[in-house]
Amino acid sequence: MGAAGQFACCSPVVAGGRIYIAGPKLVCLNGVTGDEVWSGAGFNYGASLIMTSDQRLIVLGNRGKLRLVETDRNRGETYRELAELQVLGRDDIWSHVVFANDKLYCKDVRGRLVCLKRSDST
Repeated sequence: MGAAGQFACCSPVVAGGRIYIAGPKLVCLNGVTGDEVWSGAGFNYGASLIMTSDQRLIVLGNRGKLRLVETDRNRGETYRELAELQVLGRDDIWSHVVFANDKLYCKDVRGRLVCLKRSDST
């Protein structure tokens, strides 16, 4: 939390009655009450997240670490990380992670851009 109780974080993802926010940690909130459902790994400030078509979260943390996380819809009321990959150096990340044309794009403040292609593995 920042000054005066404000979260310094990326744009939230709202889906299935839940609000997912990546700030100093990943948080899942009840969309009606605002109560915390679960919280997980630390991402520091500058993290961004998107939701996949199968209701999972892709989260790019401030130090270049990319994580795949189960949502409340798929897992229940606990944080569950499915995968983790260091995709960039440990510089700040202020841009949003982007998924387009089966590719995931991650960029740091120095302008380094990484493009990851989606795997067709089952």
